[in-house]
Amino acid sequence: MAEEGKALIAGVTCVIGYNLAKYLLGENSKHTLTKVYGVSRRSVEGLPNELQHIPCNLLDVEDVRTKIGPLKDVTHMFFCAVWYNMEEKGVSDISSYVPDNTAMLRNLLEALNSPVEHAILVTGTKHYFGERSEERRVGKEWGWGGGGGV
Repeated sequence: MAEEGKALIAGVTCVIGYNLAKYLLGENSKHTLTKVYGVSRRSVEGLPNELQHIPCNLLDVEDVRTKIGPLKDVTHMFFCAVWYNMEEKGVSDISSYVPDNTAMLRNLLEALNSPVEHAILVTGTKHYFGERSEERRVGKEWGWGGGGGV
């Protein structure tokens, strides 16, 4: 039997978040989610009508507390959000985005006052933990084995 619950997708306007929302709200979905919240800094055309969009800047602690804090019913959290500005820093300096991406995740988790049963980080770990050597260290500390494919 499929699980019942309510999902929150952070980063609902990115490719993964958008398609995840469409899947979870689709007629052929094996999930029985009764509601799907979608969080992004801005809305885009084409979001599913059934999605409850919440415009929110995850880097702004007060915005997150105000808009995410009141949600008391989220059981599934999918974190697809990632921040980087290629024009500002360049592709080769991905580690400079770690503080902002970590802050977005932390702000959401601290504000979310719900009985979350499943929390999934969908993006690559280098945006949150830094380069491969750092991933291995964090992976070992968190019990992820050798960290080679973290």
